Amino acid sequence: WGIKCAEGTTSVVVEGVDVAVSVIRDPAFGPAVRVGLSGALGDVFEDAAVRLVPFGAGEARRMIDELDAARLFQAGPERPEADVEALAALLSSVSTLAAAAADALGSVRLDPVRLLARGHGVLVRDAIIDPSL
Repeated sequence: WGIKCAEGTTSVVVEGVDVAVSVIRDPAFGPAVRVGLSGALGDVFEDAAVRLVPFGAGEARRMIDELDAARLFQAGPERPEADVEALAALLSSVSTLAAAAADALGSVRLDPVRLLARGHGVLVRDAIIDPSL
């Protein structure tokens, strides 16, 4: 993440797992939220979960749990447990936004979203929001 200052931007590298969160529009069913790995891993493994909106944090947690990549969110050697509860809250919030603004929202892409260590939240590193045309 960066901190803006008068002299430029200072970047700080924060360890964690990156995911992509997006709002997609199904022509038959309407808006849905998708979550999966970010970057090349996401492209190679095509491991994602999708739900129609709106949904709460409990359903968001089930989305996370059904990912094959969910094992990466667990603690391991030299790796703390990721803050999956914060990711579930983000997914639920994006779902609420997509449902409330369904007629005015084309797509949303939050990529990458870094899952920080448990209790430290998530960090949205880039976001693109396209209005409906």
